[in-house]
Amino acid sequence: MENGRIWISELAARDNWLSLRKEEIIWPELPIVDPHHHLWKRQNNSYQMAELISDICSGHNVKKTVYVECGAFYRDSGPGYLRSLGEVEYVQSIINTQEDDDVAGSGRFCISGIVSKIDLRLPNLNAIVRDHIAKSSGNLKGIRHSAAFAEDSLPYSIPGHGPSGLYLDADYQSGARKLGELNLALDCWHYFSQSAEFIKFLKEVPNTKIVLNHLGMPVGIGSSRYKGRLFEDWKLAIEKISGFSNVFVKLGGVAMVDMGWGFHNRAEPIGSDEYADLIKPLIIHAIDTFGPDRCMFESNFPVDRVSLGYNVLWNAFKIICNDLEESTITALFSGTAKSVYQL
Repeated sequence: MENGRIWISELAARDNWLSLRKEEIIWPELPIVDPHHHLWKRQNNSYQMAELISDICSGHNVKKTVYVECGAFYRDSGPGYLRSLGEVEYVQSIINTQEDDDVAGSGRFCISGIVSKIDLRLPNLNAIVRDHIAKSSGNLKGIRHSAAFAEDSLPYSIPGHGPSGLYLDADYQSGARKLGELNLALDCWHYFSQSAEFIKFLKEVPNTKIVLNHLGMPVGIGSSRYKGRLFEDWKLAIEKISGFSNVFVKLGGVAMVDMGWGFHNRAEPIGSDEYADLIKPLIIHAIDTFGPDRCMFESNFPVDRVSLGYNVLWNAFKIICNDLEESTITALFSGTAKSVYQL
């Protein structure tokens, strides 16, 4: 599994390749909240604040971001269930530096929220959550205990670490309900093949704010180009999931290698017009089904960086929204994320 992560971090660092695509920024004044990005240091490659700042300052008006756990910067000693606190401590140290530099007051972007990793099955969950809240100085906005698990032998570039059937685990469900009581969101990442279990899970957690990552991750959608059963099955699942009013969806993550487009193998990166045209059926169906107040665009950087640049990604999102009402655009690019993560 780790080999996949090493490979993807190397691919995401292809600055020279990404620089081959230059575009003028569309709607440069539109405020953006990016509710899903990572930072990491793996092997000889890193994506830390210098790299994030370079991407975010490529032209779009990104005001706030939410850091989402990715198993980085863990403590290397102490009880296993507390090691993920290292990730919170690291990101909070960045937030502290921003505050010292008055980044928020300057109009530049700032990391404004943290989604950390905690095993929801632990009996002392409440105490551990309190530790994460304390270490984040109150910037903890949610938890992600990934349920991503695949029985097939495909070498996923971003492999899941969840055990089989995690959504059906009574302790996991109980932990998710506790997050609702603590007014924290639960970010959910899984493969589309797990959608049936996810829907069963949703019936058990009606009072917890659930954030579906990456449009439910329809692995292989790029290979089929909407011509096979996968797209119709995905639309039906999205419609069922949207029936749970406590669920929100992140519109992004579909440039990942596992989606099957093959963008990363091109001689030059894809442009925003072509990318928008390819992903529009997914995006529009989600917006039509959930409504804009339950949808938010995300970068999923640097993972999606294997396929296209930050400026191209957000240009594509804006192209897709060209004919939508102003209030809808505001919700998709900032309003929903602000509300869900209490920014």
